[in-house]
Amino acid sequence: MNQIEQTPNGKDYFEPMHSAEHLINGAIARTLGCGRAFSTHIEKKKSKCDFRFHCNLTPENTGLINKETIAKMKGGAILLNNARGQLIVEQDVADALNSGKLAAAGLDVVYTEPIRPDNPLLTAKNCILTPHISWAPKESRQRIMEITAENIRAFLNGTPQNVVNP
Repeated sequence: MNQIEQTPNGKDYFEPMHSAEHLINGAIARTLGCGRAFSTHIEKKKSKCDFRFHCNLTPENTGLINKETIAKMKGGAILLNNARGQLIVEQDVADALNSGKLAAAGLDVVYTEPIRPDNPLLTAKNCILTPHISWAPKESRQRIMEITAENIRAFLNGTPQNVVNP
């Protein structure tokens, strides 16, 4: 389900969720105005929202954030992407940052990793780039270690869990 949520300071943001049904149906693209159908509620809200993305990459959402969708966003929107770099058209985002249409962007992913020296986001105003590490806070790493230890214990006890290829 696509969600309009509020941050603690009361500002709205639009978060396309990553359920397979919505991605397959192209719901993210449609609600942003890239497809044939529109959700009235989202359509009204998107010009007032900041955007953050947590979805996988599909043929339907490649280049989802481009000059057309940015034009429909509120002036001064903030774009956050820690999903897939191919969701955005980097030159269009850089242009929007440099013109002030986007106030800022926080991007944990880029189209080509490692980032190329000529990537326009490297010189764009108010663009914070991180090297695909948003998964790595202490709490996430601790959880990975706990799950790994539990998987080893279960395997040694003859009751493997989280088996990928049985």
